Amino acid sequence: MRKKRLILLMAAILIVTAGFATAVGTLTLPQAIQMAQSENPDAERSDLVVRRAELGYDQVQSAVYDLQNIYNQTGSLPLNEFKMLHLGPLEAEQALVLAQQARKMTQNRLALEAWQSYIGLLKARKNLRLAEMSLDRAREMKRLAEAALEAGTVAKSDVLGAEAQVAQEEARLYAAENTANTAELTLNMTTGRQLLLPADVSEVELPTIGEVHLQDGLTQALANRLEIIDARGKLFLKEKAFNLAKSYFQDQDIFYREAELELAEARLNMDETEQNIRFQVHQLHNSFLVLEKQLAALEQSVTYAAESYRLASLRYEAGIGTQVDVLTARVTLSELESQLLNAKYDHYLTYLQWLLAIGRAVE
Repeated sequence: MRKKRLILLMAAILIVTAGFATAVGTLTLPQAIQMAQSENPDAERSDLVVRRAELGYDQVQSAVYDLQNIYNQTGSLPLNEFKMLHLGPLEAEQALVLAQQARKMTQNRLALEAWQSYIGLLKARKNLRLAEMSLDRAREMKRLAEAALEAGTVAKSDVLGAEAQVAQEEARLYAAENTANTAELTLNMTTGRQLLLPADVSEVELPTIGEVHLQDGLTQALANRLEIIDARGKLFLKEKAFNLAKSYFQDQDIFYREAELELAEARLNMDETEQNIRFQVHQLHNSFLVLEKQLAALEQSVTYAAESYRLASLRYEAGIGTQVDVLTARVTLSELESQLLNAKYDHYLTYLQWLLAIGRAVE
């Protein structure tokens, strides 16, 4: 009786453990995004930067309070303390705003990385299935060649050629398996899961993409990108410093000359940052349009290639076509199928990169 209870207990533990392993292995896209944004060290690091900026802001406010009291009593301050009194709060506030925006952009980037790794695994597994299909076609070709050899309609070289093609497709399948395994490791790394944990990802229907407007994208990028916010904030601070220098110093004083040079440098940096953002947005917009055209062309090409392969196989089976015809048609079909699959995913990932580039939420 005791032995029976022990057996039942062990069985129950195995069932629960198996269920737990299955649950752990199942991963949806929203879960992957949430895990990437919470488990990645960059997320925690960006939080620490914000907290440090908040602390710095409080420290500056306290220091400025003390300096103001000294200035009220004495009517003067050393240059560094004078600058701290007038510019310190603005600099601390700008640092806090930048840290908060950086945290937001970090979360956005991590969402993109989760998308990329999740879709990358789906794409790799679909490419694996395409490799399996291509291997099946090569084996069918070998079967047809062997049948034709028995019928006396082809030479032994056709069978040898078909066997070589089977071996080649098997090698391609092994490469696809390795790519899929690497993609699974990448997803686990991105989401903070155990590296060797099986990733049972659910199929994702890629959302329909609307039009990508260049001018709207430029407007949003120049308003939302971290680089432009940083450059704009620095320019604002240098303008304040120069105005302060004009109010209290002569144009030959060191502080005045330094403030003037730093303002000119901040303006240059602002122009350069804006130009770089415009270039990146234009580049992504062009890539997106090219991928749209490629996608439409590849969809049509795969349809034609599939029909060409079907007809070539029928002609060979009937003894009126050559093995070279079938081989050419099969290789063309396999390559176009792979290109189409990659184009579909690259098209959507480019759209997500577009959202990141213009400062919009990836999710």
